[in-house]
Amino acid sequence: MRNKDLDPKIGLPLKVITARLEHVKINLTGLIKRVEAYAIDRQKSDDLHECLISGDEWTYAALDCKDPIWRTRLKRTQNIMGIQSESTEIPLSFINQLPCNIGEIITLGSWSLTKNIYRFEDKVIQMLVKTEYNRSLPGFLLNLPDLAIYIQTDNANLYVNDEMVVGVIFAKNTLHDKPVLFTTVYTDSGMAKTITMNFPEDGDFDSTVEDCMTDFIDTFFDENKKPDEDEITTYMELQKKLINLILWFSQKEPDFRNLTNEPVKYKPKLELVKRELRLFEANKYKPTIVGTETNRKINDALKQREDDLKSGNYVTTKKPHPRKPHWNFYWLGKRGSREKWVNHWIPFKIVGGVPKDKTA
Repeated sequence: MRNKDLDPKIGLPLKVITARLEHVKINLTGLIKRVEAYAIDRQKSDDLHECLISGDEWTYAALDCKDPIWRTRLKRTQNIMGIQSESTEIPLSFINQLPCNIGEIITLGSWSLTKNIYRFEDKVIQMLVKTEYNRSLPGFLLNLPDLAIYIQTDNANLYVNDEMVVGVIFAKNTLHDKPVLFTTVYTDSGMAKTITMNFPEDGDFDSTVEDCMTDFIDTFFDENKKPDEDEITTYMELQKKLINLILWFSQKEPDFRNLTNEPVKYKPKLELVKRELRLFEANKYKPTIVGTETNRKINDALKQREDDLKSGNYVTTKKPHPRKPHWNFYWLGKRGSREKWVNHWIPFKIVGGVPKDKTA
């Protein structure tokens, strides 16, 4: 679907993302072509993983665009007074040349290959982000339906540092061969901030969001580069809310509908064109509305509650009240044999209320 064909409620928040993508493309000319070369090299090698392009390769491709001789300069910095340094870390002075943080290059670049758009119904997304998720988080629960997913959040009443969060891109990738979940948050000021956490293993039933973020900070930041405690706390609390959006897709039958008439394309991959492998930026958007049926059930429940209250048939102190939706993570079957782990969303529901005729 072309931009001009999008519903305005989808097209307007999208402008923040498209402006950032244009900023990256202008300042990193030929980024996709550089990334294509790394993807081809990876496919031809034995070093395959589930990511089309690793986080490290996105970094290298960005540096290739900004500073074609960065590898030569890196060798010079590693050889001081004839002594070869063993460090393979790219100096911060190199990274600071880039037009945005590495995390955003990885998430925004990955999303540009697919250009999906997920928009939740208002009441559904507001209820999802109302609570923080900091329970056990095995990796299989974070079931991203694409290479990266962009979720619009301008209707979520979600704020960070007094700025409205209008969108978020999630991408699972790797850094130094370690699985990582990147979350790039966009606000109405145009600010982009990337939250990064270790991606938990499928069998890890102990780690929480806090654990995964703390482990990442401890692994990838030295004491002089660590973000301050206030910033860590702010974005840790935000991530606990945003994780609820990914968990939606881990349901057995997530409630969403594609707005395009075109068949849903598989995840981006190298394509054979005239006997050459090629990688392309997506040329159309793939908008999807999420939670339509769930939204209908919420509205029906609220209307029923309103009718019940108007009837005057309930005890004043025990009226029907909304139950806040939440995730319930549990397992089925005998532990250690054939058990099945389930993360079930307990939906919004009107509960309680004692009719007067039952109090006698």
